[in-house]
Amino acid sequence: MFLCNAPVRIVCVGNRMVAGDDLGPRVHDHLAANALPDGLAVIDGGLQGLNLLGILDGAQRVVFVDALAGVRPGRAQRVARRRVLANGGAHFDHGAGLGYLVRAMQVGCDEPPRAWSLVGAAGAASPDVIGAVANLALLEAARPVRAAAAARA
Repeated sequence: MFLCNAPVRIVCVGNRMVAGDDLGPRVHDHLAANALPDGLAVIDGGLQGLNLLGILDGAQRVVFVDALAGVRPGRAQRVARRRVLANGGAHFDHGAGLGYLVRAMQVGCDEPPRAWSLVGAAGAASPDVIGAVANLALLEAARPVRAAAAARA
C-alpha cells in the first residue's frame, strides 16, 4: 500500500493510454516535473479506483484531477461538489467514477480528507489545457481548510 504523509494531495486519475481520458496522468507528469510547495504531494492515481482509499487517508485536502464530460471543451474548471456526488454510480469498477470514490472515502478511510475538490477539462489534453488544469489544481491545493469542512464532506 502506498502511504503519503503530505497534508495536501493532488490525485490525478485517468487512463494515459486513452485519448480523452488521459488528462489526469498528463497533469501529473506536468506537476511532477516541477518543484512543488512543501506539504503537497502529486500522485498518479491512474485507474486505481477504490485502491486510492489508502492514499486519501489522513489528508487535510485532496484535489482530484480528471477528464470531464458534459462541459465546454478546452477550459480548466472546478466541478461543483454536488455534481460530483450526483455521479456516484451504483457499480464498483472504474466506471463508477469519482462520485463513488468520494462517498467511499467517508467510510473507507480511518481519517477521511477534511476537504476535497475536482478540477479538470473536457476535450484533448493539449499542452495549454494541461498547464491550465495544473495551475487550477495548485490553486485549489492552496485553499485553506476550514474547520467546518470535515462535517460537510
